[in-house]
Amino acid sequence: MRCLTTEKSDVKLDAHYIPCLVNKGNPLVHNAALRECLFKMKHLLFYTTEGCHLCEMAMQLIEHTLDPQSFHIDSVEISESDALVDLYGIRIPVLADPETKAELGWPFDQPQLISFIEQLG
Repeated sequence: MRCLTTEKSDVKLDAHYIPCLVNKGNPLVHNAALRECLFKMKHLLFYTTEGCHLCEMAMQLIEHTLDPQSFHIDSVEISESDALVDLYGIRIPVLADPETKAELGWPFDQPQLISFIEQLG
């Protein structure tokens, strides 16, 4: 799942990118269909750090399980914040819903991931 970053609002998306265009942190929602799609997507946070093999395994499971047209996953590098290292340093990878504050920490398998997503509504 990738978010295409661009400075142009007329970029055509292909199957490898989710419909999330970002211009300097602001969504480009000029297109009504794109705007509708963006607001229907569920945004989740994936707490991770570089070189974490468990994080790579978890992301593969997430990418294999979740529909990229329904979910947007933002990876959060915990090493850039002492507070995040304190919270997640020994728990990563962690998938979190910023709206409900619900979290799914490693280890988790596909049925647990699906159950977590279903509980989010």
